[in-house]
Parts: sequence; structure tokens; C-alpha cells
Amino acid sequence: MIDRKNRRRHSGANQASTLRGALVVLAILAPIQAQAQDIRFHGVETGDLLREETLELRFGWHQSNSETTGGTGQQVYESGIAYRGTGEWQLGARVSVYDDPPPAAIGGSLANLSILSIGVEAKRSFIETERLSGAVTASFEGFRYASGLSKSDIEIDTVVGSLHAPVSLSLTPKLRAHIDPAVAFLPDRMNGGDGFGTTAFLGTALSWEATDRVTAYAEATYQVAGRGNTFDASGAIVRDLAWSAGARIQVAPAADLDLYVTNRAGGTMATSGLTLPPNGDQTLFGAQLVYRPGQDREPRPETDQNAVRPPDGLMLRSGAILPLETRRLIASAGTGGAATLGISTSPDTGLQFDVFLERHAEASADQVSVAPGPNRYMLGGRLQLHEPTAALPVWIAAGVFAGRETEPPGAGAFYGELTASKTLRSGYSVRVQPHIAAWGDQRRVGLGLGISRPVSDTLELIGEFSLNGSREDTWATGIRWNRQNALSFTAFATNSIGLQGHGTMIAAKEPRLQVSLERSF
Repeated sequence: MIDRKNRRRHSGANQASTLRGALVVLAILAPIQAQAQDIRFHGVETGDLLREETLELRFGWHQSNSETTGGTGQQVYESGIAYRGTGEWQLGARVSVYDDPPPAAIGGSLANLSILSIGVEAKRSFIETERLSGAVTASFEGFRYASGLSKSDIEIDTVVGSLHAPVSLSLTPKLRAHIDPAVAFLPDRMNGGDGFGTTAFLGTALSWEATDRVTAYAEATYQVAGRGNTFDASGAIVRDLAWSAGARIQVAPAADLDLYVTNRAGGTMATSGLTLPPNGDQTLFGAQLVYRPGQDREPRPETDQNAVRPPDGLMLRSGAILPLETRRLIASAGTGGAATLGISTSPDTGLQFDVFLERHAEASADQVSVAPGPNRYMLGGRLQLHEPTAALPVWIAAGVFAGRETEPPGAGAFYGELTASKTLRSGYSVRVQPHIAAWGDQRRVGLGLGISRPVSDTLELIGEFSLNGSREDTWATGIRWNRQNALSFTAFATNSIGLQGHGTMIAAKEPRLQVSLERSF
């Protein structure tokens, strides 16, 4: 009798346990309104794939506070591409570059440290429900970790790789949890000594959809096996926690801006667990644009369809970016050796991308010692933050440029602007542009003011001024001829060393003349 009761008790317990397990499984698989999916953060992969037939592009960087580390700080540049067709596979590629001295001495040396990785990757989903997703992903990468850690200063070029098995779960309609066990196959030998070797990591993350446009997240990567993932001040390999935290903000229907802090030194799958030496103590501040072409997640707000799009100035920009699916070529040359060649395009609603090559004129005597090198490339973009409405009848856009000298090692420079423009009933167009620039140990903050006045159907007069604080102010004035086939010719005088980015905030040795030709199509 007792045995029979015990068997019933054990049987009931087993049934209860089975029921609890079934409820857990059902709870996980039950439909839930999940937040917008991220295929990865900065170190932690998620179990999600892109929607079918979706392309994703990423561009960004993170850097240290230059006021505490000098120069423009330590910088990690990252870019990536991922594509999913109609099946369960997602393919991609990433590049990550760090090429600066460390924030503090390593082994008594502040020699330049280069951490470079470039690779391809593949990701396959093994479960995808409204609440639970899981995938397996692997990478194959080229890797360099070269520094002054040894007297020989040997540069390492080798092949590395990684294997991840991330899983993501929607805890609530707004909150998701992610776990990412991974193995990175890193070099056993570096700089004539021990390398990181094969290393096992466990990544965890939480993401919270705070609003329809903002998703906050925090992530951490723990090393669970292997020698280490960074160097300490003595030059020894040690283990360190890699972490990131930030927020992704939808700034256009097809684009998010990711603002974050981290201590990571790598941005590919195999290197995302590495922290910046020594000891990963340096906090880096970053921004990344996540762009999915053609993804229109919500209708645009109603705007004034009759609003006149204000034109660009000479050294100041317009509050209106290029119209959708428009490209513009610009070529310019002037006295003092200045020249510009560039292309801008607006591939999606609210977005514009820019690529420029520019040669600056000689700077004035009080600025020549701090002006950056004359020949440089610049990459940038703009966001249409606001189009005219009845409540606020102005155009507002924001833009950034980041670039380097064309000759290595190439000093970096950063430029940012926020521009408001309005075309008045009289035909006058006015623009206000606060802008900032940074290079080396230099910081500039200025306020640009401009006005354009049409004198005929094809001619307009332009005048601009930038108040640059304690440094010499810059100005430009000229005339522009516009043809109906989107061709324009501009002749003007200016005292700035350049027409793009930080060059507009540096006064030239003497006023100079310049001409520009633009073609939009």
C-alpha cells in the first residue's frame, strides 16, 4: 500500500514537473508582440536575422575623450554589410580598424597600436517564432595586432575566425534578452610572444523598446576560457569584461542612429570580445548609422508640399537635403591651390551621403601651425530632421564629416553641423548653421549666417559669414547661375581655406577667388 502511494506521489510529481516544463515551453513559444529586431549589438550577436530580402549597412566609430588622452583621442572605426534573401541564411562582411597609440603605456611603451580585422560571415536561423529566435553564425577573418609590446615590433598578419550560437527571447512586448556563447580562434603567438589563442566567451544583453523610435540596450561579454582578451600595463595578457551600453534612435524611415559607450577594441565577430589595452579601462564614446535601404517603417508626417526647397550656400549648407533619389556632382578650383571634388546622393527618404576629396589653401599666419594637412578625403552624411509644416515652416537638417589626410598616417578631423533654412515669399533664402570641428588638440565652435537673393530666374547672389569664436572669422560672397537642367556655375570670393567641413572654419592666408560647377541628376 505504501509503495503504491509512493508510486502515485512520484507519478504525480513527475506529471507536475512535466506540466511545468510544458508550460515553460508554451510560454516561450506563445505569440507576443516583439520589438524591432536587431541582428547584433557591438559585441553580442542576437538570435535574429534580417527580414527576408533586406540589406543592412553600418558605418560608425567610437573614441576616447580627447581631453584626457590628447589629440583627437583613440578611435575605432567600424563598418559592415549584411543581406538576407528569401531563405534561412544571412551573409555579411565587416571591417574594424584601430590605429592609434594606447591611452596609457603598455610595457613602458606608448608605441602605436594597430588592431585590424576584416572578414566575411554567415548566419543561419534554426528557430524563429514571434517570441524566440536562435541562430548559428560563423566568421572567417584577416587579423593584425601589431604594437610596441616587444623590441622587434613584428607586425602580425594572420587568419582568425569565430563561431557563435546566439538565442534571443522576448520577455515582454518591450523587453528582450539575448545570450551569445561563442568561441574565437585567435593567434597563439603575437609580437614574438604569447597571443590570445583560442578563447571562449559568453555574451549577454538586454534591449528595451522605450518608445516607437528609441531602443536602449546593455551588453557584456565574459571570457570563460582562454589566456585573456587584452594586455595590462606590464604587457601581460589578462582577462577583462567587454561591455557596451547605448540607445538606437530612428532618425529616418530607413535609418537608426546608435549612440553608445564601450570599452571594446574590435568590431568583427572574432574580435568583438577584445578590449582596448591596458586593462580595458578606457571608456569610448561612439556613434553608428544603421541603414536598411528601402525600409519605410512608418508614413512620413504631413508637410507643406508647396514649400520651396532652399539652396545650398557657398561654405554653409542648406536646411534641406537632396530630394529623394537625387545625385549631385561638384567640382571646384580656386586661387591658393584650393580644389574640391565630391558626390552626394539621397538614396532613401530623409538621408543623404557625401564623399569629398579636398585640397585646402594655405592658412593664415595665426592658424598655419594648427591647421591640418591640406590634402584629405572626407566621408559624411546628413539627416532631414524636419520639413516645413504649418506649425514650424522651416527646413532643418544635421550633418557630419569625418576624414583623414590622404598621405599616411593621416591626421583625422571631425565636423558637425545643424542647419535651419527658410525661403521667404520675397524669394530671399536665409540659413543659420551652428557648427563644430575637431582635429589634433584643436576645437572650433562657430555660428554661420547666410542669405541668398535671386536677381533673375537663373541668377542669385549669395553672402555668408561664420563667427568662429577667438579665431579669425570666415566669409564668402558670390553669384550663382542655375539652369533648368540642374546644372549650376558659381563664382565667388572667400577667405576660408576650403568649402567642406572644418575647412570652412579656418581663415586662409589671404582672400581668394574660386569657381564651382555642379550637376544634379
